Amino acid sequence: MAWTDDVTSVQRHLARYVWALRWCRGKTVLDAGCGIGYGTALLANVCRGVEGIDSSREAIIVAQDRYGPPPAHGCMFWHTSIEKHTPCWSYDTVVAFEVLEHLENMEAGMEKLLAMTKEALLVSLPVNSGDNPYHHGRNMSVADCDAFMEGRGDVLDLCYQPLYVTSHVEVRPRPIENPDNVAHLLYVVWKGAV
Repeated sequence: MAWTDDVTSVQRHLARYVWALRWCRGKTVLDAGCGIGYGTALLANVCRGVEGIDSSREAIIVAQDRYGPPPAHGCMFWHTSIEKHTPCWSYDTVVAFEVLEHLENMEAGMEKLLAMTKEALLVSLPVNSGDNPYHHGRNMSVADCDAFMEGRGDVLDLCYQPLYVTSHVEVRPRPIENPDNVAHLLYVVWKGAV
């Protein structure tokens, strides 16, 4: 069985955004590393306002063309990186799916994301194994990802996506059934009032 194809990859991304919806309902949201914006557009259906940023100028051009500007879809897109993004306000919820592992300094990127977050930071990190062809430049195990996230705040939700998918793509709650069958780990770091 092949690890993934383009359709499955998009399904994995969309499953993460569907999982994020409950944390974005009625909130101001930043989608950091938004790519071509389909996840940002999905979040726009439930949030009060959403902005997407990406370091790829080409991706932002596609996102703006397809999903912006308001009021068509309610999305604003900016060509900038996490490190250079200087918003005039902080966001209720920040979504950072498969972006931290691309940064030269993951620690600094995480601190910047936390600084922009008022309530919930949603992060996904890929787990690299010999079967995982992602080009993230880092080989992180489940334990490595958990160690990186440790001490970041109150982690409310721990989920994962399986590596091999047979019938549908999903986000599953932990505990992990088979550590060798993990593609992505998902975390919610809560900073808001209890």
